[in-house]
Amino acid sequence: MNGFEKRTFAKKEQLLQAVLEIINHPSGIKVLTIQKLVDTTHISRATIFKYYASKDQLLKQAFIYYLDQMNQQALEILAQKKRLYLDLSSTYPVKNHGYSST
Repeated sequence: MNGFEKRTFAKKEQLLQAVLEIINHPSGIKVLTIQKLVDTTHISRATIFKYYASKDQLLKQAFIYYLDQMNQQALEILAQKKRLYLDLSSTYPVKNHGYSST
């Protein structure tokens, strides 16, 4: 990934995080405007619409981004539990409760 692509990726991620922060407000989606995103992120309207054709598309991408983040966290938790089980089972003999060493 070259420098331009890295900056583009960073701006898109910044936008998606800002959308999630704004809609995680008691008023939710009602308070989300493109101008609020511009003010929050200092990314121009033109750039926002270059990345996302509409506010609806931006919202959809924000939810997909959120689900991807939750999925990644879940995978990390499962990996930690598996490592803990394997560490314990190598130290103390325990029955296999659905975790395999492979």
